[in-house]
Amino acid sequence: MDEGVVYTFRWKQRKQVGKDWANEKRGGKKIAVVFIEEVAKFMPNYHPLVDYSEKSGFSHWWEWYWKIMEMQPKNNEAWEGWLYKVTLDSQQLGTTESKEVRKQ
Repeated sequence: MDEGVVYTFRWKQRKQVGKDWANEKRGGKKIAVVFIEEVAKFMPNYHPLVDYSEKSGFSHWWEWYWKIMEMQPKNNEAWEGWLYKVTLDSQQLGTTESKEVRKQ
């Protein structure tokens, strides 16, 4: 999030996208106001991670892929998940980047 944008993967589709807040860890304190966009549905035979790994927090897409696989719920027979773009609110960035994202 140091650059204002991070891509994240979730096994379950979010019920809501748009303006939200981020925390430091599950159940942790609020750390930022963010804007969340659904980017792609992830299937095991397609690797959209390659295009987004630079902003994932992982050094290489395959590291991110294996971490996702480690976290796969046992009841997820379809092996489907979702990729999201999380952008810091423009007031926190000091730019208009997330305002531009919202217009698209």
